[in-house]
Amino acid sequence: MSSRRHARAPLLRFWHAGLATALAAAVLLAASPVPALAHHGWSGYDSSTLLALTGTIVDVQYGNPHVLVSLEVPSEPEEDGTIEDPPTVLTIVMAPPSRSESRGLPKEMLAPGVVATFEGYLHQTEVMELRAERIGIGDLTVELR
Repeated sequence: MSSRRHARAPLLRFWHAGLATALAAAVLLAASPVPALAHHGWSGYDSSTLLALTGTIVDVQYGNPHVLVSLEVPSEPEEDGTIEDPPTVLTIVMAPPSRSESRGLPKEMLAPGVVATFEGYLHQTEVMELRAERIGIGDLTVELR
């Protein structure tokens, strides 16, 4: 019996070491930032209220998974016509570059200084983030969804 016990000891040590390695790898994977897991999806947006915002593009991050546009929207004037508040900058989350281009919106149209109107839905928890459904630049209107 004692010889069988000694023969199993290396196997048990190997099994415990393998289990510990697998657990450590699982913990590291769960704690690491992975873009696919960070994608928040569309359910976080308030689809009950469609907004149309016109402003000036101040920055564009053109890449996957979504094109991101920083849009500076002027503040509403007071009753006397003066504007007291600074403009608001919103992050506009658009469709992926391939969809935007296939629907007729070339990359070159999204440039700092361009005035654009975005229609979409505000995020429910992310402050100043809008999911774009359509964009208008000049005479061009593009459906993004």
